[in-house]
Formats: sequence, C-alpha cells, structure tokens
Amino acid sequence: MNDREEEHHLPLRDHYNQELDAETMLETRIAHVLQEQAALVQFTPAQRERVMRRIATRPKQTLFSAPFFIVAAALVVVLSFGAYLLQSLSSSRSGQPIATVHYSANTLLDTPRELADGGQPVSLDPTGQHLAYRSASEPGVIYTANLSNPTESNFLAMRYARDVVWSPDGSAVVTTIAPPGVAEPLLALVHTGHYMDTLGHAALAASWSPTSNQEIVYITEENGVAKLWSTAPIKDSTPQLLTTFPLLSLVQRLVWSEDGHTLALVTTDKYITPTQALTASSDTIVLVDMQTRNVHTLPLPANVALGNVRWSPNGRYLTYEQLGTQGPTALHTIDVATQKESFTVTLKQKLLGWSWSPQSDALVYSDDGMLAAHVLHGAPLAFPKANAGYPLWLADGRLLVMKMTNGTGTLEILLRQTQR
Repeated sequence: MNDREEEHHLPLRDHYNQELDAETMLETRIAHVLQEQAALVQFTPAQRERVMRRIATRPKQTLFSAPFFIVAAALVVVLSFGAYLLQSLSSSRSGQPIATVHYSANTLLDTPRELADGGQPVSLDPTGQHLAYRSASEPGVIYTANLSNPTESNFLAMRYARDVVWSPDGSAVVTTIAPPGVAEPLLALVHTGHYMDTLGHAALAASWSPTSNQEIVYITEENGVAKLWSTAPIKDSTPQLLTTFPLLSLVQRLVWSEDGHTLALVTTDKYITPTQALTASSDTIVLVDMQTRNVHTLPLPANVALGNVRWSPNGRYLTYEQLGTQGPTALHTIDVATQKESFTVTLKQKLLGWSWSPQSDALVYSDDGMLAAHVLHGAPLAFPKANAGYPLWLADGRLLVMKMTNGTGTLEILLRQTQR
C-alpha cells in the first residue's frame, strides 16, 4: 500500500485530529492578525484585555465550527477598522487642521440714517426679509426696514416699546408699550411698513405664537397670580385664558422656544411698577411647559442682571446675557433638559450683539467690534477683522452685521466660504 493509500485509509479519528490541527493553526494566525489590528486602535488596557480574552477563550469547537470562527473574526476586524477610522477622525479633530468656514464681506446695503447714526439692530423676522432696529436718539423707538432696500422701506414702527417679536410669516410685530400717563403697559401690534396700533388689552409682556400667525400670547399679573392669555391679532378680539399659576416676580418679556413647547418668562424681583419694568433689568427666568403646564425657575447666580434671553433654534439651549454690573459681561448657555450650564462666553470688552446659528451649532457674538463664535460642533468659524457688531444669521448661513467706520454704521452681509 503506498503513502496516498495509507492516508486514504487513516482512521476517522486521525482525520479529525488533522482537521483540528489545521483549525488551530488557522485560529492562531487569525488571532495574530486581530492582535495586530487591535494594536492600531487606541483601546484602554481593560478594553484590549477583554477583547483578546474573548478571542482566546471560546466554546469547544466542532469539525464545522471553523467557518463560523472565520466569519466572526472577519467581523471583529471590520469593527476594529471602523473603530480605528473613528479614532483617526477624532485625532484629526483634536490635533490636525480641518476645514474652516471663513466669512468675507459680500454686500453693503444702503443704510437708513436712523440706523447708521448709532442705531442697533434688534432682530430679523423668521423669513429673513425684515429688520427691526432701535433708534439711538429715543429709548423705546423702533423702526423696521426691508433688507431688499432698507432706506426706501424704512418705517417708524413704535414708541415706548421694550421688546419686539415677529409673527412667523414676518408680516407683523407684537410688543407692549408704556406711553406717558398709562398705569399699565398696553398690547400693541405693528403691521410691517406701518405704525403701531393698540389691541385693547393691558399686558405686561407679549409674544407671537411661534407656530401660528393668528395667535398672540400675553401675560397679566395680580396679587401674586399670573395669567397667560391668547388673542387674535385683531383689535378688541376676545382673549382666551390659557393657564394660571402663582408668580411672585414681575414679568418683563416672553420668549418662546421655536417648537412652541416651552415659554421662558424673563422677570424681575425688584419692587417696581409695571411701567418701570419696561426699562429695568431682569434677574429671573421662569420656564413654563405649555404641554404639561409645569412651571419652574431656572437656577441663576445671585444678583444677576439679565440682558437679552434667546433660545437656540433646536430648543435645546437657552442663552442669557449677564450684564457686567460688577465684572465683565458674559453669555451663559443652559442645557434646558439637564438644567445645567453648557458653556459660558466671557467678553473681554463690550458686547455688541449675538445670535444663534440656524442649525444651533454655533453662537456668534461681537466683542467690542471683533466678531467671534463659540462652536458646539462642526468646523471653526473665522471672520473679517473689520469693526462690526450686532450679527444676525440668515437662514442660508450668511451673516448680517453692522460695519462701523468712523462712527457710522453700514449694514453688511458676510458670505461663508470653506477653506483649509
């Protein structure tokens, strides 16, 4: 009998042992490859030990288990490679240069005199077509203008006003006003391109519903009880009571999250009259969940003096401006879900406006004319060195700013460009 015939007539056990030896060799080679791949991935020592222990210690194999082991091993290699790519991406973000979004001057707009001579942009309407701005000459005087032709569309919109809130379609503005001789602030409406008209209701503060052009929400208080009302944008329309809750502080502003789920009440604990509240600083933020009607006060530093308060567009963050009464002005951003501060921007000099990006991934601000941004995620942002303030984002990612030259302001649109 020749060697081949002897091999053919080997007992079944000998065939089985040969298969096991081949399988063992295969496993050894695969384990070696896996160790080399795992070495590329920055596991913690505990993670590496756990992975290699699972590779080394497996259930007793059968003659047909090798293919399954190969598939499993291949899967581990793929996962290891994926982890390696993620780690490489993370390393790139932390240590290697990545694409930067640079903003450059694109368009200068014809600027109304009332704005150019010290006026301050307040807000853009949700469509990005209309601008509301404050006059420098008289407190409480607000103008509106269309960005397509700001000078020709410049209109005196209201007097004696503290705040302005645009309707979702940008066709009107709601505010509360305190004219001389009036005991309580009044609810007022301004159609774009016209002067204000009162709606026949007393109101401490008001805001447009972010989800309806036909609903204005305003608040009243009496004897420590707050009442939240809804009314149509029509003079002497009958209001509907939305909810009632105890409140010891005096409401000055209403700020909605964009989804309409949460209403922020910006209030003051100072002993002042409702008309004085239109110009006094705030010190408390109360959140009202409009779905559950739960009311709670945000934990803020003691004796804080609040400026503007705004939601991020995604409703996750609420940012408030801490006025620098005894120190530098700062922008504090709170993660509303956790009630904890997410980040703080401390100004080196004077704050000249700030706003959230449409994607809620960056907050841009002007530190005495120097534009800067706090980026939560994504590419870093770079801005021109020109003296500019009051940045407002357009929906397409461009920025509207006030460029200052020798004391005169000019509206300018900055265009974004990605570079390395």
